[in-house]
Amino acid sequence: MHLEALEEALDYRDVIERGREKSLSALSRDLFAAGCVTSKGKPLTPGMVRRLRARLEEALLAIDSGDLEDNSSDWNARLLDGINEAVQQRNRVSLVWHLRMIRKEQGETVAYRVVRSLMGSEHAAWVRDVLKQG
Repeated sequence: MHLEALEEALDYRDVIERGREKSLSALSRDLFAAGCVTSKGKPLTPGMVRRLRARLEEALLAIDSGDLEDNSSDWNARLLDGINEAVQQRNRVSLVWHLRMIRKEQGETVAYRVVRSLMGSEHAAWVRDVLKQG
């Protein structure tokens, strides 16, 4: 595992996640607009984009297994505390609001990981019900 390559993929994970359904060339343009360039300052080739996507998946697996620290781990803990409180109090409005704030502040990937962790908790049925309702 090349740590620098994995960390670079994490730096652009929101762009990569938003571009999942896009072609490699369209995603390359999005990455270029976000500042991801070759050593010569040019957009990534489709092959480079494909490798960057693979590195992101590798990095997320490494984070899940504890082999790599998530570079977004310093984000606002009050949102997580708010989510835990909302779940404990069965406050649907608060849970939805906190999840939206995480999505807004930290991106889709972090929000997905929070929801995934909630779905593995003893409160999974209630959380699933809240998410279905909006």
